[in-house]
Amino acid sequence: MEQIQRAAWSTAIIDRIYIDAPVEQVWDITIDIDRWHTWLPTVSKGKILDSGYVAVGSRFALSQPLQATKEWVVTELFDFRIVSWETVKGRRGFAARHAMILEGNGTRSILEIRFTQKSWVFDWLLRMTLRSAIARENKALKLASELLVSVAR
Repeated sequence: MEQIQRAAWSTAIIDRIYIDAPVEQVWDITIDIDRWHTWLPTVSKGKILDSGYVAVGSRFALSQPLQATKEWVVTELFDFRIVSWETVKGRRGFAARHAMILEGNGTRSILEIRFTQKSWVFDWLLRMTLRSAIARENKALKLASELLVSVAR
């Protein structure tokens, strides 16, 4: 497993969903950051800033509605199953992790986001918003993955 050191994690928000698509299909969609805006409602634009492909240490810019563009760094990449990235902007940092687990003929998608710098008030205010956002992201990934599988059939 390739990994680089990441910040200490604090509050975690996790969403799980079953996707009726092969792990490889879900993986391909997940790491195609430049196309996230085409299927992910929480992303306006994604752009890999380095080599054009995802690797540990790769940087990418992510624009999201009502937010400033943030630069993220890939911190972990494992066997077409796990990818993690983090960002720090000012005093607030976030770390995200996406695990894809083979389950039957499909994939269990587990999205996780953590605040990497503690702020009790900020954590409390963001928790509900982020819980809703990652659930929407997982549902959008399910739709995108299953649509590609149905088109291929």
